[in-house]
Amino acid sequence: MNEDSSILALFGPAPSDIDLTASDVSVNNGVVIAMLSLATVLVTRFTARIVLRNALMADDWAIIAVLVLRLE
Repeated sequence: MNEDSSILALFGPAPSDIDLTASDVSVNNGVVIAMLSLATVLVTRFTARIVLRNALMADDWAIIAVLVLRLE
């Protein structure tokens, strides 16, 4: 892989121990698919609770609390 001359001029050559051809795309895609699946399940769960007019139970509130705490 050829390095861009403008990047090379700004930052210099890449360190010898770094592989510029390495890719984490498959790992990133796996994480995105897992999070999208989780989000879909949670949205479906809360939508069903609202449509069926069921009260949010302790497990629902626990899910919301964990999501809020993890986002900060």
